[in-house]
Amino acid sequence: MDPPRRIADYSEHSHARSPHRIINVTVRGLCQCSHNQVERLNVQKGFAHPPWGHICRLAYCDGIYPPTVWRISSDTVLKRTDESPFEPYTMLLVSSTTTIPIPKVRKYVTWKSDVWVFMEYIEGRTLEEAWPSLSITTKLWIAWTLRGYIHQLRRVPLPTPRIPGPIDGSGQPRQCIGCYFAEDLGAGPFASYKELVAWYDRKADLAVRIDHRMSQARGQSPSLSDNLVFDDTAPLVFTHGDIALRNLIFGDDGRLWLIDWGCSGVYPQFFEYACMATYRNNSAPRLWRWLIPFMAGWYRSQLSYLQSLTEALMLYGVD
Repeated sequence: MDPPRRIADYSEHSHARSPHRIINVTVRGLCQCSHNQVERLNVQKGFAHPPWGHICRLAYCDGIYPPTVWRISSDTVLKRTDESPFEPYTMLLVSSTTTIPIPKVRKYVTWKSDVWVFMEYIEGRTLEEAWPSLSITTKLWIAWTLRGYIHQLRRVPLPTPRIPGPIDGSGQPRQCIGCYFAEDLGAGPFASYKELVAWYDRKADLAVRIDHRMSQARGQSPSLSDNLVFDDTAPLVFTHGDIALRNLIFGDDGRLWLIDWGCSGVYPQFFEYACMATYRNNSAPRLWRWLIPFMAGWYRSQLSYLQSLTEALMLYGVD
C-alpha cells in the first residue's frame, strides 16, 4: 500500500486562526455543508465562540468542559483534541496500511493548544446501542472481524518502533495516555521501552508499599507480593487502546467501523487485551467480555499485574 500522505497535506497550521469560525460558517448552513465545502472553508476571518447548543453533539468529555465531538454536516464531524496531531496522523497511517474501516480524515486545524479534526461521519449504530438486538451469529462475526482488525494493527509498520506511546510522524516520544497511565494525566514521554518498563517498576514498588501499609492498618495480610514484574518480553506493537462497544459502529453499509483513536499508540502487545478488559468495561455484555481473549489474545497474568497497580497509577507524579 502507498504510505500515508504527510499530515501537513491535510492541515491548516495556525496559532492565530480560530476553528470557531469554521463551526459558525457550517452551522449557518444548517448542516447542509458537504465535505467539499468543508475543504473550502476559510478560517482566516474573525473570531467567535462556538454555538455549543446549535450543533448535534456526538460525545462528551468528563468534567465541566464542552463536548469534544460535533456533527457539523450530514457527512462530517469535528473533533477537538489536545496539542499534537497524533490522532489524525494515526488514522492516516492505519487507513494506508490496513483494510480496517475508519473515518476518513478531511482536514485538521491547529489553534492555540488544540487540534480540531474534520473527519467523515459514519452512518450506523454503535455496538453499545445495537448489541442487544443482534443475533448470536452476527455477534460472533463481529468478534471474528475484530480479531482480524487487531492482528492487522499489530502488523502496522511503525515509524519509531522502539519508542512507546502515541506517534505523530515527528520521531519524538510523546506522553503515553490511557487507562494504565494515570488516567487522563498520562505518563512519560519515554524514549525507549526500557524507560517505560522502569516507570512501571517504580509504580509496582509504590503499589506494594501502599498495599502493605493499608493492610497493616486493617490488621490484615498484604494482598500483593513483593515481586511484581512487568512482562518486557512482549513486543511493542500498534494498539488502538480503547476498543469498546461505544467505539465500534455497525455501519449501514454492513461494515464494522472502528472509531476514536485518541488513546492509540505503540505499546506492549498485551495492552490491547488489558484495555478491552479494563474495569471501565465491566458493564459490557457478558458475551462481549467472554470473547475478548479470542479477539485480542489471552494475557491474564499481564492484566492482573496492571490491575494491581490501580492505586499507584492514581498518584500522578509520585514514585
